[in-house]
Amino acid sequence: LIPNLWAEVEEAIKTLEKFREEIVPEVPAGRNPAKKLAMSLVNKVPFVYGPPSFEGVAYRFGTQLNENGKVPAASGAFPELFHNAVLGCEGPDEVLRPLCVLVIRDPGETVEIAKKVERFKALLEPRVGGMLEVKARGRGRLARMLSVLYVGDYVSTYLGLLYGRDPS
Repeated sequence: LIPNLWAEVEEAIKTLEKFREEIVPEVPAGRNPAKKLAMSLVNKVPFVYGPPSFEGVAYRFGTQLNENGKVPAASGAFPELFHNAVLGCEGPDEVLRPLCVLVIRDPGETVEIAKKVERFKALLEPRVGGMLEVKARGRGRLARMLSVLYVGDYVSTYLGLLYGRDPS
């Protein structure tokens, strides 16, 4: 158990070290996925949704947007949110246009979840102000989860700075 666990930890560390090279402040916005994501969230209210195993990750991403980005945000997990979120998007355009749905995609998600996510996106995209994706990186579950948390921390910090707020 311990050697397998350590291999997963090592892979997660390497994944984050490689990812860091793309999202640090020195990398210009045109090549920086965290900065691009933050710029896409300006003047939007983010709703962060993820697969069942990423429910906590989606929640943490949303709370980081609250704390560092200084914006209201919400989170949820598939498949539970299908019913509630889809029905919520039957609301008036003036309420829905400021919303930006941020979908966490996990290469390890099941085929059933992947199909539902695509259907969900197709239903909501015409109604909300934005539809974005964050793709988890790495092979192991730990690396995939941490990669989303990692980019979420950077996105939320960059968003706070874009609003002229102190993310700390």
